[in-house]
Amino acid sequence: MMAVRGITFDLDDTLWSGKETLTKAGHVFHAHLAATYPRITADVFQRTWTQVMTSTSSRDFTVLRETTLRQCASQTNYDPDTVVETAMEEFLAARSSPDLFAGVESLLASLEARQLKLGVITNSNCDATYLPPTLQRVFQSCWVAPSTAQGQSKPHRALFDQALTRLALGAAAVVHIGDDYTCDVVGAKEAGLRAIWVTSAAVDAAAYPHADAIVPDVDAAVRVVLDWDASARN
Repeated sequence: MMAVRGITFDLDDTLWSGKETLTKAGHVFHAHLAATYPRITADVFQRTWTQVMTSTSSRDFTVLRETTLRQCASQTNYDPDTVVETAMEEFLAARSSPDLFAGVESLLASLEARQLKLGVITNSNCDATYLPPTLQRVFQSCWVAPSTAQGQSKPHRALFDQALTRLALGAAAVVHIGDDYTCDVVGAKEAGLRAIWVTSAAVDAAAYPHADAIVPDVDAAVRVVLDWDASARN
């Protein structure tokens, strides 16, 4: 087994709660629309969002939300450019200001101190510029999302290959950690990376053969990575 030189992370439900973060961002977003563009009601937005989502295979959620807002603004006689600019700023600031799971910042800083290369491979529309400074720093050289991959999303190999290019590492030297078995684990393995599945569910490991390890949280995942690395170097 090769020594580990890089680790890539999913974001939602790996480093923080995706549901809580999205719920908070949704409340902020619709409160802004209600206060500033009241004709764009939650019903109008949801109906248009559904139409936009079913019209394309892209899962670049920033572009999809911008497209939805633009159509909503046109339908309700608001200036589309202004609506998109102000509403997206509100949404992305909230979407990208998560409550990190306990210890995540110190965990990432400790990995950085070990001179491991760190990166993000996400399907979310989180904007790194709003994240805590530690996360901005450790992930600055490798941030891969649908917006950087022409709208492709995990488990598409393009995202994992792009991450390897940005890390300047071969697949065998990189471990991906994420909570979605198909998007994170299967996607990573098919691109040649090792993969650790983060899930709190009690699962039969034999039923999920792509996972090199199954753990309950990101702390446990990192312990596995460091054990692998230590074994490879001995």
